[in-house]
Amino acid sequence: MERLLTSVADYVGANDNVQQPRPNQVIARHIQNPALRSFPRGGETNDQSHETIESRTFPELPFSSIVSPPPDSSSEREFVRYYEGISGTLQNTVLEKVMPSISDETRKQLCTLLRQEMNAQRMLDEAKSAAASAQQNDGEREQNHLANMHTILQQVEEDLSDFSLQVLGSVDAHLSALSETSEWQLALLQSTILHRATTQLAAYASQGHVEARKVHTLLHDASLMKSLLLNGGPKAGQFLSMLSIYYNILDASHRAKSGSTSNDIFHRLALAVALEHASPMKVFDTNDIIDPIGRYTHYENAYLKGELDPSFPILNVWELRMVVNCDASNDEIEWCRNMLRNYRPDHIIERNEQWKYCMIVKSDVRYKCPEWAPNTPRTYKQMISGGGKCGPRAWFGRFACKSFGVPTWGVRQPAHAAMSKWTPNNGWIICLGGPNWKKSYWEDCNGVEFDIEARARNCHDLYQKVLWLDCFAAINGEGSIGSRNRQHYQTRSVEQRFWSELSMLQKKSMAACVEKESYPRQRDDKQVKTLVESIIGHQTASAESILIEPGGRIIIPAGASLTPKSAKVIYMKSFNSTNSGHQAHLQEDGSLEFQIRTKQDQSYRLVARVVNVHANPGPLKLLINSSSSKKDYVIEIPYTEGYWTESKNIEVHLPAGMNRLRFYREEGLGLTIKEFLLAPL
Repeated sequence: MERLLTSVADYVGANDNVQQPRPNQVIARHIQNPALRSFPRGGETNDQSHETIESRTFPELPFSSIVSPPPDSSSEREFVRYYEGISGTLQNTVLEKVMPSISDETRKQLCTLLRQEMNAQRMLDEAKSAAASAQQNDGEREQNHLANMHTILQQVEEDLSDFSLQVLGSVDAHLSALSETSEWQLALLQSTILHRATTQLAAYASQGHVEARKVHTLLHDASLMKSLLLNGGPKAGQFLSMLSIYYNILDASHRAKSGSTSNDIFHRLALAVALEHASPMKVFDTNDIIDPIGRYTHYENAYLKGELDPSFPILNVWELRMVVNCDASNDEIEWCRNMLRNYRPDHIIERNEQWKYCMIVKSDVRYKCPEWAPNTPRTYKQMISGGGKCGPRAWFGRFACKSFGVPTWGVRQPAHAAMSKWTPNNGWIICLGGPNWKKSYWEDCNGVEFDIEARARNCHDLYQKVLWLDCFAAINGEGSIGSRNRQHYQTRSVEQRFWSELSMLQKKSMAACVEKESYPRQRDDKQVKTLVESIIGHQTASAESILIEPGGRIIIPAGASLTPKSAKVIYMKSFNSTNSGHQAHLQEDGSLEFQIRTKQDQSYRLVARVVNVHANPGPLKLLINSSSSKKDYVIEIPYTEGYWTESKNIEVHLPAGMNRLRFYREEGLGLTIKEFLLAPL
């Protein structure tokens, strides 16, 4: 082990001016340092742990008056000077009185351990590649080398974890000493937001007295500022448009406005929309901008009608952002919910958490070259009908989940597109791709960092520890350390992002201590009952039967079929409010058979109530009493686009006595049938 640790230390130090010590030596030297002996180790507590950071008394300054009321009227330039002056005062105070003072030696040693971890990870990656391509004779040697690299990385990670916990514990102790008053938090939040958005806030405030007052209100609302920063800040840093959207939503919805005090689902939804749509979003394949107020109203109404997933009201703002950023129009989002309830309700009711809603991709979005309607923007309706390869399939899976209020994070993998979704009991799960966060990324974030972020946020209130570190990083002008490319991430300059590195180490520590959902979320008794819960609660398991009405009309429910359930014939509970029970779904050449006893020879006009999502669905055929008749009736099935529709009627004849009806297709894509109606002629 000593030889292994020496080799990684030599590898790490090869590019440094000074040879770096081995990880275990780094820790040993820090433990011996009198300035660090008070660090708590492991789960231990130490009342003196804060002594590692210079003890400072928080100033008795009127923080609430630092940001004074804005002038009644002023130009944008004057507001810029005004907020820059305030920002400078706040920043100096925060740097002097709030920010922990960490010694150069501690910074140096933490950065050394971070570089050692990055290089050990690179050595492991190289060993994996060598082992994968090794010839048979060299296989054992490469496997041994790979095992050694795993051991090295594990040791380095343990050393980094131990030391980072000590540093973070010291930071916590320092901030705890300031916590008798919330003024330091207000000052830190004000300074962070002004540092990020002075120009934008000045532009907004210069629009008029009302806007200036809103900026003033924001800078004195610690709860709102904390919510903005805790949940990732406005998209693309657009504070100006975020403020406008947020206040417009509060004006448009009394529920969002009244919920701001309790932070209920309506206020969280309003904040999520404002943050995510701060940077304008376009409807898929068009230049049409999605209206943020309309997007909020859409999900508010859908929730109140019980159309969304039962977990929707327990989502936090960060998760809700990954619902409301759906790039479909509100009409298409509503269409998706209707379509899935009509066409494949089993994908809503019967699927496990991983495949709930997005199973429609595997069942109906064919893997093929996509077919788009000519001379018109592409739509999700076209996507499910025309199929597509990994890209369109991933798009539709995300779209289906978001339509029901389930957060998704897009996933790209080498030469592949996939998706991930939030689940209430198992956290974030990758679908339609390999379950490997290391090979995943989306936009500017790699999968490992997203997984760490998501699990750390399960700590809920404790996550504000990350917020304070992020604020220190922002005030010091540090850039983000995230990168969708893991190799780039492993070569970052740790010295230039010290507080950002501490923030990431804090997330890793929290993620390691928390199972994917160790802090269960409780539903509120006041939450709206969903349509799914109503269906499950009221439907009985009684068998369905054929009904002959007094006037002679015959109603044949699909659930009365004699055909057993199979891969080609699926029976499922129905959301149809006027006639509950079951419906049948046919795939390929699936068929349904029924027996009907009639008193006399009679001709009927027959229609089928059907729903499908594929253009050119092909006909449904009917064979009556196959032993005595060779005539096949052909029922033309329309393309219903996911809505219940009656087929074109045909005339059929049933002789007196017992009749056997077989509805079948020779081939075809999915077709869902609710019932057949026979009206006597």
